[in-house]
Amino acid sequence: MNSFLIIYYIGFIVWLIPPFRQYRGNYFPFFLILALTDPIALTLNKVFNINPTVVFFIASFLLLVSVSYTKSTFINILFISIGLLILLIGLLFMDLFWILIGVIILNLFIIIILTKNTLLLAANEYNLNIFMTVLIIYEISIVIKLIFFLPQMNYRIDYFYLTTAFQILFGIYFSIFTENDRFSRIRVANP
Repeated sequence: MNSFLIIYYIGFIVWLIPPFRQYRGNYFPFFLILALTDPIALTLNKVFNINPTVVFFIASFLLLVSVSYTKSTFINILFISIGLLILLIGLLFMDLFWILIGVIILNLFIIIILTKNTLLLAANEYNLNIFMTVLIIYEISIVIKLIFFLPQMNYRIDYFYLTTAFQILFGIYFSIFTENDRFSRIRVANP
């Protein structure tokens, strides 16, 4: 078995654990979607020969919905509409380049929402949430990895190995810590 498959399957197994740790947390749906994406992509690819990128595209949309849900109906409808538009455009073109661009855009929206949530939490509670910071860094690593996946880029397989190994470490972190752990908060100022 080559090293790529070993890293892939280790990541596959590691990312099945975080949803159990994050159960009942605000980001449980996010981690559940992450955990199910690779198994679904692998199954659909092997059984129906569907490009895994299409599954990642749909999963990115679902991830966006899971982090953008608020009490404001307008904002929910706005984010779902933007996501559906990007999803529709990508699936209509069914071109790898445009699908990857759609996934990158959806993940950039996820980064923006997570950053907003982290800053609001810091401003309201005077705490820096390390869990949220790590989640943002994880999302940034996904965007960087996807940029190197674009057909016009000179993709380097060693970079793929490095980012995949790095993402395994994220999976281990999210299997241990939750957003509400006292170890995940650092006091930044006194009110």
